[in-house]
Amino acid sequence: MKKLLLIVLLCTSCAPLTAIPDEATAATAQVGTVLPVVTSVPFATPLITIAPLDTPTRAVTPTMAPIPSSKFSPTEIKYRLIAQFGEPFFCDPDFYPVGREVTDQELDQRFEAIRKNPELFEAIARNKNLSGMVSFTQSQKQIVYNESKKLNSILLEPSGNQYRFSLRTGTESKGSGLAIEGAVDGNGTITVTKRQTAFLTCPICLAVNTMIDTPLGSIRVQELKIGMPIWTLDSSGARSAAVVTRTISRPVPADFEIVHLVLADGRAIFVSAPHPTADGRVVGNLRVGDALNGSSVAFAEKILYRGEDTFDILPSGETGLYWANGILLRSTLDQ
Repeated sequence: MKKLLLIVLLCTSCAPLTAIPDEATAATAQVGTVLPVVTSVPFATPLITIAPLDTPTRAVTPTMAPIPSSKFSPTEIKYRLIAQFGEPFFCDPDFYPVGREVTDQELDQRFEAIRKNPELFEAIARNKNLSGMVSFTQSQKQIVYNESKKLNSILLEPSGNQYRFSLRTGTESKGSGLAIEGAVDGNGTITVTKRQTAFLTCPICLAVNTMIDTPLGSIRVQELKIGMPIWTLDSSGARSAAVVTRTISRPVPADFEIVHLVLADGRAIFVSAPHPTADGRVVGNLRVGDALNGSSVAFAEKILYRGEDTFDILPSGETGLYWANGILLRSTLDQ
């Protein structure tokens, strides 16, 4: 399995703190700008989830180790980033890729998973004015759970004596926002290294380096251009030559999850969960044992996507079907 995964991936101190600058100053900060951070911000343990598709609860991972000589926990840094830049944009896992209602039982399970991590739970409670409570209503449990999902959307990684961060701000309804990257040192000082306009969406596409079947051989999806030949399945069920009529690349948010799907015959792919299969289902609804493309699902797991974009193409013809890593899928551009 490790060899298969590798193959697919390849084909695929103490300075005083001051107040935040006003909104106009923050909005016009350029690369390399050092921004002071706010004081009295609560913190929590970070959440990074890599859970199988059929796992009923979203796991709470152990606390990330602080960087050397850091005055702040990793999630205190996350709260400071939110205070500095605003609410992060993310694709809510309960609405995307496949929207479904969270039952009271499921909410109870997720709330208790958070509650078992005292640092995380108490920090969220302080932040949401729920400190000191012993019992919680379902509405209050939902508030705690929603906050954990928000924290999970900010990527934060230790790098020597600082953290590297990445987040997106804005709302999908407006269509665009900001993608911000930078570093935070042990004193909590934020340095912006990249700030640019970002197209905000929850993509429905293929991972980078997915191999597409064509009469010229297998070609990486990001290398296909309009007019290039590609294999499709025509309306009679026959494999036939076509040409690429559309291509698209979609930038992804920092917390974007993608499905690692493996079939019993060894075929495997990394693809967004809402991507349609040839028979009209979506990848995110597939479970182990389900029949697919002349085989069956042996493994299906959501993982954090490390690429910057996802991709898709549309072949000519009536069906919009093509083979990706040998698996017949339907183009999202034919919807």
